[in-house]
Order: sequence, then structure tokens, then C-alpha cells
Amino acid sequence: MTDDIAGKGACGNLPVPRQIHHIGLTVGELDRSVQFYTTYFGLRDIARNELRGRMISAQTDLDGVVIDVAMLAGANMLLELLCYRTPLGRAQLIRQCDPGSAHVCMVVDDLDATYAAMRQGGVSLHARPAEVGAGTKMVYVRDPDGIMVEVIQPTTDLSLDRLLALDATDDRSLNFQRS
Repeated sequence: MTDDIAGKGACGNLPVPRQIHHIGLTVGELDRSVQFYTTYFGLRDIARNELRGRMISAQTDLDGVVIDVAMLAGANMLLELLCYRTPLGRAQLIRQCDPGSAHVCMVVDDLDATYAAMRQGGVSLHARPAEVGAGTKMVYVRDPDGIMVEVIQPTTDLSLDRLLALDATDDRSLNFQRS
């Protein structure tokens, strides 16, 4: 984000964040998840680390926490994969309508080719790609841990640059009608 977009937030003098630094996802098997995101989205595995000790326990509000971490990089994003060794988590399939659910949206150049590779690779596919608006294609898939991932091939009108340029005074609505 540029400095002219950043400003003061709705809560008075609190600064508005300039950007999202990374997205963190908790996964069950680190190597399996790294393989998924590097294979289908071309992310680079740039760092591995182990987090443990009082500071990380205090930050996560978990006693005796030990986390294996992989940091993956794309052209303009970082994805942090966290695999908790201690304490062990419980796998839960959260529906998209459940409060607290989230998804990650990955931009690809060729959705049809990505979808075909995922189908061949055994990715959990519950829907076919759909057209959103005029030419943008998208599909939701689940990663190996059941995390919802939106895969999108946007046209110019739904590009990240165009959407970031919008503000509340713009008379431009987003047409997300599904075909």
C-alpha cells in the first residue's frame, strides 16, 4: 500500500496498517502443506524455524508451546505455515459459514490448468471453476488440512491494484454474480 492510502483509522488517532505482512495457517503436517502450496501456487520455501520458550508461549497463550514454522514467499505475499508439536491440536472441519472461519485467496494465471493439476494430484475438489462477473474465474478448494483456499484468475476489473484504488466515495460496485 502506498502512503497516500494509509491514514488514520476510524478509532481516532490510531494509525491504519500500511499492509498485511503475512498470513499464518496452522497445519497438521508441515512438509505436506509446504508441498501443496509450492506445487500448486509456485510459492518458494524461504525459511524454516522452530519457535519455543516463554515469549512464544505468552504470545500464543499456550504453556510449553513448540512450533515448527515454514515461511513461503510469492511475488507479493508471505504465507507462514505453523505446525504445533506441543501442545497437539485437534483437527476441525470448519464450515465457511461458521464464525472464525477464513480463507486464503491465491491468484493464478491459468485457473483451468491449476484445477486440472489439482484434480490429478488428488486435491479435495468439491466444486468446478465458476465465472465471476465478466471473465474472472474462481474456485474454492481445500488444502491438506481442510483449510479453504480460493483460487482466482481475475480480469483487470477485479485485479488487486484496481480494488486497492477504490474507496468509500467511489461509485463503483463489485459484480460478484456467479454464472
